[in-house]
Amino acid sequence: MIIDLHMHSNVSDGKLSPADLVRLVHANGVELMALTDHDTMDGVRQASAAAEELGVGFIPGVEISTGWGGRVVHIVGLGVDPDAPGIDAFFSSICTAASSANGSSSSTAYAAPMRARFRLPTTRTTFPALTSHAGSCRRAS
Repeated sequence: MIIDLHMHSNVSDGKLSPADLVRLVHANGVELMALTDHDTMDGVRQASAAAEELGVGFIPGVEISTGWGGRVVHIVGLGVDPDAPGIDAFFSSICTAASSANGSSSSTAYAAPMRARFRLPTTRTTFPALTSHAGSCRRAS
């Protein structure tokens, strides 16, 4: 059985829509997947519907950005209910805190400690996932 429990759609910093991501994993033989976009669960319903249609096992998830010990930490949560009371307020508070801490609504500043620690280049073309989580803290359209 092929399983992938950490995937991102274009609702955060991935390239494909949630449904297109499910179609891709199905075409590649993945039988169980989780969508774990950064700081949002806005793509979970679309991915879940596509997974059900294609017979792919699906676990709703999220990757929460936070800080600890002066470093950025990403915590993957699996089996999170996107309809749980207070879930929208929770993600809104994460985005508000990130915006206040970084001086912007983008999470680009989250990557600075990682780039410095590992001496990574700052170009967006070389390491796009480390320079920006383009979809973090925005609502799906």
